[in-house]
Amino acid sequence: MTWTNLFGANLTNDWLFSVPMAGEWFRVHAQLPEGILPPYRFWGYIGQAGLTLTDSPNLFDVQRLYPTPEPQVIQLVAPPIWVNDRALALKGINYRYSRLGFSWFVTVQIWTDNP
Repeated sequence: MTWTNLFGANLTNDWLFSVPMAGEWFRVHAQLPEGILPPYRFWGYIGQAGLTLTDSPNLFDVQRLYPTPEPQVIQLVAPPIWVNDRALALKGINYRYSRLGFSWFVTVQIWTDNP
């Protein structure tokens, strides 16, 4: 297996997008800072975004992302029309993250070889 860094950012209430990519296996590191327990109803979202020239992103296969102590491996298969024109999309749930006094930094790696 060869994992390559794709994306890393503090999740916000806005959708954040990776660079264009063409893989389907992702390793997501979604840990909270040491000693912080996730509050009730604490999650974000991960999915795919079609790279089109529109004002709003075309999202597909969006699923909840929870903080975990170990990396999660997620498969996101591209719809046929987006095979080479898509990005990874991540979003936090709301402004509560900053109100709680910490940020949730998430990194994503992509598997560059076929499993």
